[in-house]
Amino acid sequence: MEWAVDHGHTTFTISFRNPDASMRDLTFDDYLRLGPLTAIDVARARSPGSETVNTNVDLPRRQP
Repeated sequence: MEWAVDHGHTTFTISFRNPDASMRDLTFDDYLRLGPLTAIDVARARSPGSETVNTNVDLPRRQP
């Protein structure tokens, strides 16, 4: 992240909560749509004309 900023790239970071019982009926597609895909749409809207260069999604593990 620091390297990207130092080299003039606009960067965005998100943190999405770990799933709990209230999210038990959500699918993986819901998780992507409500988290990273929405974040990408917001970043693109805030930086019109910019290309999305790299997106990293760190998926949480389910708790036993």
